Amino acid sequence: MSRPEMTRWYTPKLGLRTGVRVVLSSVFGNFADRRTIMALESPASDAALDPAMDYGGVVPEGGFWLDYMSDTGDGYDATFAMARMLAQEGLTPAGSEEALKQGRVLVLGGDEVYPDPSKDEYQRRFIDPFEAASRTERGAETGGADMYALPGNHDWYDGLIAFGHLFCRRRIKVPGQATVSRPGRRIGFWNTQQTRSYFALKLPGNWWLWAVDSQLAGYVDQAQVEYFAHVGRHWMDAGSNVVLAVSSPGWVGAAQALDQKAFLQFDYVSTLAERIKDPEGNPKDHRVRLILTGDHHHYVRYEERGPEGPVQSDDGQAPRPRTLIVAGGGGAFLHPTHHLDPVERHPLEGKAEERNGLTERQFRIAHKANGAEALYPSRDDSRALTKNNLAFAFLNPGMTTTLFGIYLFFIWTLSLWSEALHGQTLLALIAGQSWWSALCTYAGLITHAPTHLLAVLGSFAAYYTFTGAARWRVRWIAGGLHWLAQTLGALLTGWGVLQLFSPAQGGAAAFPEFPIVVLGAACAALVSATLFGLYLWIMLNVFGRHYNEAFSSIRIDQFRNFLRLKIDGNGGLTVYPIGLREVPRSDDAYRAPKPEMIEPPIHFAP
Repeated sequence: MSRPEMTRWYTPKLGLRTGVRVVLSSVFGNFADRRTIMALESPASDAALDPAMDYGGVVPEGGFWLDYMSDTGDGYDATFAMARMLAQEGLTPAGSEEALKQGRVLVLGGDEVYPDPSKDEYQRRFIDPFEAASRTERGAETGGADMYALPGNHDWYDGLIAFGHLFCRRRIKVPGQATVSRPGRRIGFWNTQQTRSYFALKLPGNWWLWAVDSQLAGYVDQAQVEYFAHVGRHWMDAGSNVVLAVSSPGWVGAAQALDQKAFLQFDYVSTLAERIKDPEGNPKDHRVRLILTGDHHHYVRYEERGPEGPVQSDDGQAPRPRTLIVAGGGGAFLHPTHHLDPVERHPLEGKAEERNGLTERQFRIAHKANGAEALYPSRDDSRALTKNNLAFAFLNPGMTTTLFGIYLFFIWTLSLWSEALHGQTLLALIAGQSWWSALCTYAGLITHAPTHLLAVLGSFAAYYTFTGAARWRVRWIAGGLHWLAQTLGALLTGWGVLQLFSPAQGGAAAFPEFPIVVLGAACAALVSATLFGLYLWIMLNVFGRHYNEAFSSIRIDQFRNFLRLKIDGNGGLTVYPIGLREVPRSDDAYRAPKPEMIEPPIHFAP
């Protein structure tokens, strides 16, 4: 059994392959939506909820427990450590006053595998560590809990084919059709139960969990809308409490994004349950109390408020805000937290009548009992980790090697241009010249080589696009400065090495030209990769941009997290945010992970 390391995102082959998958999945996802096929293969009965998804009724002694984890299936060590904690009968994290029982249900919030959702990658990065963790903690014991998974963007890169085969294997026989019932897949201690990529679970105490699949582009298909509308209209008691699981935090950073699709889709989905009416047209008064999501690989708790205060009353008496938790710490590389805005504001002009006068949705980062922000890692820890980008060239050898190849080709062919134009190689041409004269000769030769000049100018488009800024002025300034730094850095480095070994410096007789060109290309690649890391460090720490690019490059697997939820006998819900600061390594015999409470439990009244 292989134990894959964390994905090296800055490998050109991976970048190209992922880009192709994104394009293909976006195109074919719209023309052949797998969710429609799933709905046809397993039509939901309109008479009653699927019995396998009904966990209602009397609350068991000790409460009903449910686990939520998102963004797993990357590096083996991190996924194994998290699965180990999930497989234990109970946890007592540091800072907890009680033992937290294993969830009867495990809900995976999206992106169950990285980087590609192929059958082999699901096996190596998800199934293998989960099954190994189950054997470590429970031995031969199997089938004790149920597993449900919500697909994220990475799960959609093959059109949801592999995800469907793994998590949606179960089938329900349809009367009158030549179909058969089929059980779900067993994965270690868990059994899959869902038949579609979205689902509704009935929980004790008048609680429900809705998991909504918004595909790649934030599109919720009509069949899915009708499914949840039917659940809310016919099967949920009036005034039910809803825990909503979505695949990404569409409210975070949406105001600064190039478009508002993510927030608009979230805005629609997050209020869908509260707009449902019964068959007679009377409001059902369902309340979305808690929203769970991943996609961002850290822990953040938000409170939603309107301009005048909380958007709803949490217990019917004392007004409290709706709670939104980003918990994407299942195993993928860590995302920073120090770039997050304390308050996200989204105006709702033209919708005041629908929202009972609400004209703006505000999402504020909540605070713990000790006054600190509800973040994991903290802003200080996050900021300190960013400095690893200064070692970008060594942490991302694939990109550094690719840059070396590009610069080697650039400098060697430039030398050939020198022979064609001046009858001398580049090294011989600058021999005996002063440093300034040699630099002018080097730069002038580039301007006379059309292919090289086009390559230099064309690279500007890449740096311009890479900024990802919504405003074109920002793209011009940030992209232009980055391009200028990269161009001058590579130019000066390559020229400096050639000048250092030119005959005037006494080195040409001792070294052939090609090894000098190789050395110049290698030094230019190291400088260029380091400048790229410095750009990411500056953009994240100063301007709050490139959070994904800056941390995918350093591949940190610290500060893991998941949520354990408990419904007590009175119908109250408590959320226990559990963190894992350090991941045990395979070379230390996988010592037991040491969980800790990220913050005190979060309580919701019945």
